[in-house]
Amino acid sequence: MKKLVSLILLFALALSLLAGCGDTAGADTPDNTTDTAVDINQPQQDKEPEYQIMAPVEIPEEGITVNGEYYSKEALALIAVGDAYVNRGEWIQYDDSRLVAGSVAPSPIYRWSHGNNGVQDPENSSEAHTLYTNCAAVIHTLYKETFNLDLGSWTTAQFIERKDMIVYKYEVKGDEDSLTRQRICNEVWETLQPGDLIVYRYNGEANGHIMAYIGNDTLVHSTAPGGGSYDYTTPKEKAEATGSIQYMSVTSLFRESYSRYLFGLSRFAVLRPLETYKSQIQITDETLCRMQYMSGVIAQLYSTHPYANSANPGDEITYTVKIENTNDLAVQCTLEAALDPNAEYVSGADRFDGNSAYWEFVIAPNTTYELSYVLKVKDTAAVGTFLTCGEVKLNGVQLKCPDIEINHTLTKDEQAAVAKAARGFVGKKSDPMTLVNSIYTEALGASPALGSEKQVFDGVFGFFGGTTSHLTITADERYFNLVADAVYGGRYVVNSTVLTKRTSVVRPNMLMTGDVLVAAADVNAKTCTVYMMLDNGCLMELDYSAGARIISAAESEDILMKVLAKHAFVLLRPSYGM
Repeated sequence: MKKLVSLILLFALALSLLAGCGDTAGADTPDNTTDTAVDINQPQQDKEPEYQIMAPVEIPEEGITVNGEYYSKEALALIAVGDAYVNRGEWIQYDDSRLVAGSVAPSPIYRWSHGNNGVQDPENSSEAHTLYTNCAAVIHTLYKETFNLDLGSWTTAQFIERKDMIVYKYEVKGDEDSLTRQRICNEVWETLQPGDLIVYRYNGEANGHIMAYIGNDTLVHSTAPGGGSYDYTTPKEKAEATGSIQYMSVTSLFRESYSRYLFGLSRFAVLRPLETYKSQIQITDETLCRMQYMSGVIAQLYSTHPYANSANPGDEITYTVKIENTNDLAVQCTLEAALDPNAEYVSGADRFDGNSAYWEFVIAPNTTYELSYVLKVKDTAAVGTFLTCGEVKLNGVQLKCPDIEINHTLTKDEQAAVAKAARGFVGKKSDPMTLVNSIYTEALGASPALGSEKQVFDGVFGFFGGTTSHLTITADERYFNLVADAVYGGRYVVNSTVLTKRTSVVRPNMLMTGDVLVAAADVNAKTCTVYMMLDNGCLMELDYSAGARIISAAESEDILMKVLAKHAFVLLRPSYGM
């Protein structure tokens, strides 16, 4: 569903305030329009395309009333940001998987709550980088992103106890007759105002859910009706095809057939953060830009170096901005990319002033537009630092993609040599790390000197609190410096003070040819399952008894998905130490 509730409201406002929709590209008058969608990436031979350009949406300070329902400017801001999250689709997934079993960790560690993978601002997600959230996390983030406001609660158990925000509450008795149920439903409906939250607990208080009301019988929430958390028993990820953050109707809560029917719950409440925090609420500049210029526009930024990939000083990185205009009007765009201090501009911009690259363009209705530009990692960039995408803003809204570690990285030719050499070791039976050392020596004439499998285990994994069931990633300098940024974790790894980032799921594009994935298979015997990444998405398993074997790309992807269920895993990039 492309045209969402927020667009209806904002366009209704824009049309009521503005005479017409703005300028018309390629026409003398605003009446000279066409219904044909024009892809402006393609050259037009005969004449310039004709389409109306959507005017900036100006929101009055006093808010608006639509269909008898009042929307404050703050509520409209929440709607705009909620719309941006929903529009990310499958790039944001639901997950409530607890990584650490038992109570050994000081607090639960969930996949959505750590590293660079938890839900952040919408534009942090892309087709190349999936983010994770759950229902309470996305509500917290929604207010943080819209107003830079910390609600101070991260779970439904916390939210439902927030007496400072509750404007209505009800504890379900279970014996309510139909008249009582109807009265309660009416009270909930009459209480709700755009910007309110509905929170409830169920299953005897064991579980809960929270949603934000954005008007017009519509709630925005994080859910997973067809997917959800990582399944440790399979093990695999159950992705939701439409993404985690979705819309639903309030009235569905009033239907007995609905799985979360209000009177099948333990208790529920309506919260009003906009009232509680009214003295602290200020719409951020970025949110104002979303409201004015980005309604119905879905933008993403990605590079030739996906999450966890690294680059050498002097390497070139191509960044791509991909923008989808889902509106029936054209959109005027201004893109500015301020360079990271570790970057030099190479090519691709309309204009470059020595610090920032600039573009101006119009995206035709219901089309997708792409542009790319090339940056170079400065020759003087220090090893161990990071290249960020800089400050890239489309119509005032910042786009982001994963940082790139600057470190000793195999060149394309060196990667090809390692992959070729590895194939000559198929069937060889030896200590996995001995095989890695031999492959590198044959390919490059130098060994990473990784030692033995046991030495790697002792150097990478440590026992937490003296137990043999929970591990930490240690700071042994010999191996710590080889760890690819944030690609480590496992079900029984407790966050250490040394490394606080960890990956939610290992995907093939995170690994570079020559990388070594070490997964703790038996913590008592201190044995590991070891894989080396080759080319074309294929892993090579380095096995003592069966010998080295090359695994197909499909099976390799499945192995990487399952590694999260191991006790612990870490990705070593041997080139970092060479």
